[in-house]
Amino acid sequence: MKFSSPALKFETETSLASKAHRQIIVAAAVEAGAHASWADKLANGTLTDADVLGVAVKYTVAVNK
Repeated sequence: MKFSSPALKFETETSLASKAHRQIIVAAAVEAGAHASWADKLANGTLTDADVLGVAVKYTVAVNK
């Protein structure tokens, strides 16, 4: 993944490393219409960084339309 700045890269990596941030992202995405299986993946440890970024981007855009 390419980042527009070192600060954005650092912030993204920090957020992905935080279990609390991952929970917030997934909970918000599920509330916005994402399938509940994302929460299951988070709970069982199979949610990847790419998954988190994907649901964050998709459902942030959906909510802000």
